[in-house]
Amino acid sequence: MAYQCGIYNIREIETPKYWELNENIYVFEITSEGEIVGMTITNAALLGGFANAYKIAGEYNTWTGDEEGTRLYGAVFNILDENKEVLYTVTTNRYGRFEQDILLGEGVFYLQEIEAPFGYQLDPTLRRFEIRQNGERVIIEHINSAVEIELEIEKDGIRQAQPLDEISYTFPRLKNNSPVPLNHFTWTDNLPTDYIRITRLFTGTFNEELEYNVYFRTNKSEEYRLIREAISTKENNHINFEEIGLLEGEYIVSFKVYFGTVPAGFQSVEMPFMFARVNESVQSDDMWTNITRLTGSFNGVPVEDECEHTVKTYIRQVPINRLPRTGF
Repeated sequence: MAYQCGIYNIREIETPKYWELNENIYVFEITSEGEIVGMTITNAALLGGFANAYKIAGEYNTWTGDEEGTRLYGAVFNILDENKEVLYTVTTNRYGRFEQDILLGEGVFYLQEIEAPFGYQLDPTLRRFEIRQNGERVIIEHINSAVEIELEIEKDGIRQAQPLDEISYTFPRLKNNSPVPLNHFTWTDNLPTDYIRITRLFTGTFNEELEYNVYFRTNKSEEYRLIREAISTKENNHINFEEIGLLEGEYIVSFKVYFGTVPAGFQSVEMPFMFARVNESVQSDDMWTNITRLTGSFNGVPVEDECEHTVKTYIRQVPINRLPRTGF
């Protein structure tokens, strides 16, 4: 703002939070056009103190290799006033503390974690603290537990079957139960091919928009071959394994559904299921177990869950009713 020559008064009417308003009137004079006048106005800190926090590993972390007591980098906190209004958002540095103490007035405040360091569980608990006197310095120790990485898969189906029956298996649960994304998220099903051969697969739908690929492996190779790629998790796809061109004596021993990286809480919505035909050669009271697995990794460490389902063969005996002999 340009002022004409003359004498002026200036007074502070608003000050930053936790600084005392300077109500003094300061006089300055402009003696020539375009002159720039500078002055320093000081503020005294209101009665109050400072806050800081240390972020600490509460246990040995398998995923990061941190020992118990390690100070943690990258935790993000809000500092809130007594009305739970956010005053500051700060992040811990490589020493596990805020880069500088946070100036606060007298009163009640709260510390709340809003983003945990990599490999640790978020603890959003409001931690109350109080500044009671001028110059007081409050240090809050905030401890984190390692993330709990967990996968969950379930398999179900009929318990008895006859030779040449086409039987179905359902998969009620495929889920990343972890609070973090997982890499290489893969669903694999290994078939007991002495007893059954896969015929069809319905891949189900999932709660997040992703794309995945489906592979199969046969008794003729250790390598998986791609059968369908870039499938949307929002569409229930049907794959007919009987339409695959296989060599004589070749049959499918395993299929694999590869999702890549999935977010926390990723899970099936519309249940996947598969069909298989019981081999003609099975005998009465034969039993076979089908194993399905869900695998992934976090920070390079593999995790998995598996589920088994067992079926027993029965062969229905058809009674033969003999007619009485007649004649002479």
